[in-house]
Amino acid sequence: MENWFIDYFDQDYIWLLSLKDDPERTAQQVDFVSRITSLTKDEGILDLGCGYGRHILLFSKAGYVATGLDLNKTYLEEGLKRSRELNLSINLVEGDMRKLPFSDEQFTLVTSFFTTFGYFSEEDNLKVLKEAYRVLKTGGFIFLDLENRDHIIKYFKTDMIREYPSFLMLERHNFDIINGVQRTKRIYIKDGKQKEVRRELRLYTLTELKWLLEKTGFHFTSVYGDYCGGEFNLETPRMLVFAQKVEFCNNNGS
Repeated sequence: MENWFIDYFDQDYIWLLSLKDDPERTAQQVDFVSRITSLTKDEGILDLGCGYGRHILLFSKAGYVATGLDLNKTYLEEGLKRSRELNLSINLVEGDMRKLPFSDEQFTLVTSFFTTFGYFSEEDNLKVLKEAYRVLKTGGFIFLDLENRDHIIKYFKTDMIREYPSFLMLERHNFDIINGVQRTKRIYIKDGKQKEVRRELRLYTLTELKWLLEKTGFHFTSVYGDYCGGEFNLETPRMLVFAQKVEFCNNNGS
């Protein structure tokens, strides 16, 4: 299902994110990434799939040069509105993470929070990593916050119902074990009306992801199971991966 993300990330998704938006949790995530990568102030940070900028706003508040990229213009407009309310300076760019509109070696950190990697074909997912490598300075890091595929398989749930104050959300999941793709049908029921969207997400094992990163030229540095620095294992729902662009790596894709 090509370009599923265009319909999936709509206004209803903003409502869902806003309901989940915990400022303390977001601050913990930003602080954790900053600490692990040992960033200094005034470093350039690029957040891929930044949405309305909940992470990039805090990076800016902490003194970093913050840039966010997203395909959804509505989300970016909301991010700019929030930045003006907070009197923060951020750069929000409408674009595709497979072809970044930035110059080589422009950033010290590229982040991908909340499972914003795995949207495309194998070839295009690799393009995302190659583009991140290109815009990173030598010594810079990429950070990927992903769902732990092994945990999902171990505790797989086909159907889920979630109730929110203003709407009901139904989900049906199917996992393609051959291709490592989780397909989700989501139905929103709001004010007596319903709307259906679908998602196809490539979920990688840590072994597969390390191979992709090294194929791109990155040096895998660490993985964690949560934002407290906990060990990554079968019981952790998240997979938090750090990799670095170092001098001896060769970005030839071979």
